[in-house]
Amino acid sequence: MPNPIQNIRKILFIRLSAIGDVIRVIPAMESVRITYPDAQIDWVVEQKASDVITGHPAINQCIIFQRSKDIRTSIKYFVEICKLIRKNHYDLVLDFHGILKSGFLSFISKAPYRISFAPPRAQELSYIFSTHRISLPKDQILTRVDENFILVDAIGAEKIDDWMGMIIPPEIEEEVQKLLQTLFETNKKLILIHPPVERPEKQWPHENFAKLADLLISDGRFEVLFTWGPGQLDTIKQITKQMQYPVLVSPQLPTLKHLASLISNASIFISGDTGPMHLAWLLQQPAICIFGGTNPEQHAPKGPHYRVLYKGPIPFPTKIPLHQAQEHLRKITPDEVYKTVIELITK
Repeated sequence: MPNPIQNIRKILFIRLSAIGDVIRVIPAMESVRITYPDAQIDWVVEQKASDVITGHPAINQCIIFQRSKDIRTSIKYFVEICKLIRKNHYDLVLDFHGILKSGFLSFISKAPYRISFAPPRAQELSYIFSTHRISLPKDQILTRVDENFILVDAIGAEKIDDWMGMIIPPEIEEEVQKLLQTLFETNKKLILIHPPVERPEKQWPHENFAKLADLLISDGRFEVLFTWGPGQLDTIKQITKQMQYPVLVSPQLPTLKHLASLISNASIFISGDTGPMHLAWLLQQPAICIFGGTNPEQHAPKGPHYRVLYKGPIPFPTKIPLHQAQEHLRKITPDEVYKTVIELITK
């Protein structure tokens, strides 16, 4: 293992989005904090994913990268971020994102140590802006979490197995407890189901979610609650229309920290490959993860608390057509997911 770099006073992490990818950098960030206990650690992140890291005690400053649909406004925000990064005089920059934008932010810092992945993990020529490029093994498939640990290993930070994860303020915990008391009058085990995903190759059929929820409700031991994110309520409505039993739907939650608190109060969380699935992993909450169009070896949580359901080819192909991904997802039945719930609850 390389030794820590000497005289490092200011460190900048760059991982702008998406929510799941930001989450999977947090253990590596905590490892860097252990290795460099006296350094200032800042993180530049897009607004949508910022809730995941704001308030974390290992981070000194969360720099919010604003995005806008207006091109001129977006350019204005980008210039402001560049000025701030340049002004902060970082000694070390770690680019976990690996796109042109993140590479340029690293370059503009003028930090003497600018570390990124080598291609093909780094894309869009982002690696040309770094001073050190870290290659990943070509003979094995790694999770994103393990890849991130390899990047920080280059500066002497060791892999860790336990982490603080996401910090949920007490006032948010209290809000969520009041919500749960309003929704449920029993002490049954809470099963949280998050059906929506952002990409169609990850979407388990709506009718399957409907049948699964009916199975869980008819069991008599569970309360079922559907969760959703911005712009996803229509998906929930389509599912509930196909159900035999009435089911509770979460109101729109104001922040990701509210969703995290809700997940931490559930017995099991169920979803496809989406940001909230990684949130359950970060919180070390039991989860059932339904995969189809993405490689579970790279993207699924690892550990005894998690069950990954996947019926596609092994090894995972370099590219998979949408219709094949959806066919693999349909092979995972509601009965199979229900039995997996019972297995996890029993253990």
